[in-house]
Amino acid sequence: MRPDKYAQVVVVGAGPAGLLAALTLAREGRDVILVDRKRQVGVPVRCAEGVGREALQEYVPLRPQWISATIRTVRLVAPSGEYVQLGRRMDGLVLDRVVFEEDLARQAAAAGARIFLNTYAGGLLMGPSGVEGLRLECDGQHRQVGCRLVIAADGVESRVARWAGIDTALALKDVETCAQYLLEDIDVDETRCDFFFGRREAPGGYAWVFPKGSGRANVGLGISGREAAGCSAKELLDRFVTKHYPQGRKAHFVAGGVPVSRSLRKPYASGLLVVGDAARQANPLSGGGIIPALEAGRLAAQVAHRSLSEGDVSEKALSRYRTAWNRSLGRSQNRYYRLKETVSRLPDRTLESTARALQDVDPEHLTLFRVFATALRRHPRLILDARYLFLPSV
Repeated sequence: MRPDKYAQVVVVGAGPAGLLAALTLAREGRDVILVDRKRQVGVPVRCAEGVGREALQEYVPLRPQWISATIRTVRLVAPSGEYVQLGRRMDGLVLDRVVFEEDLARQAAAAGARIFLNTYAGGLLMGPSGVEGLRLECDGQHRQVGCRLVIAADGVESRVARWAGIDTALALKDVETCAQYLLEDIDVDETRCDFFFGRREAPGGYAWVFPKGSGRANVGLGISGREAAGCSAKELLDRFVTKHYPQGRKAHFVAGGVPVSRSLRKPYASGLLVVGDAARQANPLSGGGIIPALEAGRLAAQVAHRSLSEGDVSEKALSRYRTAWNRSLGRSQNRYYRLKETVSRLPDRTLESTARALQDVDPEHLTLFRVFATALRRHPRLILDARYLFLPSV
């Protein structure tokens, strides 16, 4: 069947990875279609919305309207309530992701990208040489779009990659079940993020408080998929909120899965690139995905533009994307994954003793390296497991 539309590139998913890929390619003069099943870009927000200012500015010029709060310090809270505070040269941001992503979408459209919301990807069009387009559905209407290249940015549940035969399966230990409220009318330090650890609070994960300004905060938690069978992330979150913010007003609730794994071994196929959560590119230790997604979107766009210029979108040509990812964030992601595996085995008593040991250290001189080194000191076997985490990439 002859496709109804044509484009050089179709991007599936209007999150940070898909938006930056579409924007970058459109600015290069490429004919780009961006589709997303949501009715509004950026909604719902399944994210604590935290980023580093300097990291974000590597990808896009910062706009004040994106910023909900500026973060100067972080607290790591042990089960007893004792905490370690970090404050060394910290310059973090909590974004308003709806405003941020809508702005990126407007920029992409202004650069020439065609954006279709409330549009579902229903399958790939395959040809002798690989992916040649997509089947789409919008308001009950079915269309086919032919293209040279598809970029799959359709999140942790990515179907597009699976349709191309890419193995996207996640082990239970490599996915976190997360739940989050936007709480209002709470007393919160609007320059500080808090992270709560312990098997009672969030088994296999942690709870977080990210201020949003005006007495609001993203308050959520994630638990390891291995623990999800025995408890509900929402039940644990409700218990956490009742304990810490009993007067808070629950303005919004979201839940979902976050990959905390190594990135896909092969995030490409002939005519296809996979980016962001779909490629398991979130930070495995923190679950943070905005900056890795932006990096993946930019790298994918660069490889796509070069491959289209050369007239070659074969697997071999597109494998340059995996090489570029490894040189950029891939190797550090592997170290974070090993650190996650190590930290997940620390008992609560170690978290308590670490907090006590570092209680009187000046936050300006306290680093994550020192926190982890202190936590691991009494666990020689774990130190051996983690010894390569702090070495430079090779």
